[in-house]
Amino acid sequence: ITPALWSVNYLVARWAPGVIAPHALALGRWVVAALVLAIFCHREIAAKRQLIPATGAAAPSISAALAAWEQAGPGGRDVAFLPLGGQVPQVVSGAGDEHGPSLSFGWLAWLDDSGQGAIRLRDGSGSVTTPYVGHAQKVSMWAASRLARPILAAAVEGAWDGGDLLVLDADGTERGRLA
Repeated sequence: ITPALWSVNYLVARWAPGVIAPHALALGRWVVAALVLAIFCHREIAAKRQLIPATGAAAPSISAALAAWEQAGPGGRDVAFLPLGGQVPQVVSGAGDEHGPSLSFGWLAWLDDSGQGAIRLRDGSGSVTTPYVGHAQKVSMWAASRLARPILAAAVEGAWDGGDLLVLDADGTERGRLA
């Protein structure tokens, strides 16, 4: 079947110059592929559609072990994550507004705007810590390997007009600050 499809694709592409624009031809190929997949896969897609309740999903992030996003929650936004290959996402819900997920291997960091604000960090075993207390606008994370503890970088309120870039260890030890 594959060689037959390739040959049809080749023939259409050879006859197309001057008849159909290249971008329209590419769009047509994708439409045909989507229709063929829909014919064979529509029941499975419909059956699994309800597994991920990602109403209002935004800010997706992916690593070697997890996918995470923020979604509408009862008290604001919540962060949800799904181990790659997993079936059911888990929601990290809290008292306030959790958002801005960042991933590195099995580690998940997010912003918690409840109370005075915080950066929360979940390790691969599910243990949650708070390496920073205070309002942060963004958090990012990096780890050298799945066995290494990550380093966090956060945009936080600073002493000057703008914010500071704060670099933290996973335990909250400040490694540096750029004003």
